[in-house]
Parts: sequence; C-alpha cells; structure tokens
Amino acid sequence: MESQKVSVRELSKKANVSSTVIQEIRSGKQDNPTLLVLSKLIHTLGGEIVIKKGKKTLASV
Repeated sequence: MESQKVSVRELSKKANVSSTVIQEIRSGKQDNPTLLVLSKLIHTLGGEIVIKKGKKTLASV
C-alpha cells in the first residue's frame, strides 16, 4: 500500500472491504482473512493470485 500511495480509506472504497478489516490485517489482529477479502485487496492493488503445484501453474485468479 505504501509503495502505491493508497490510503486505507481509499483501498476500502475501491475494494469494497471495510477499513477496519484492512487495518486489522495490517496490524496482525486479523491473521486469517478470507480468500475473497484477500482477492479483492490484491486485485485492487493491481496484483493477482497464482496457485501452483511444484512448477506447474494450476490457476490464476
């Protein structure tokens, strides 16, 4: 987030994830976020989730 200069509030609005959840993930209070929440945040920040088994890519979400 810092490298992209995105605030928690801005990310919250763009990803449709509560700012409380984002702050808890960042602080370590939320140590088991759902894949849906992570997916929303990652995609909003321009990333992707890649699932691999060994060297083989099984899925890219």
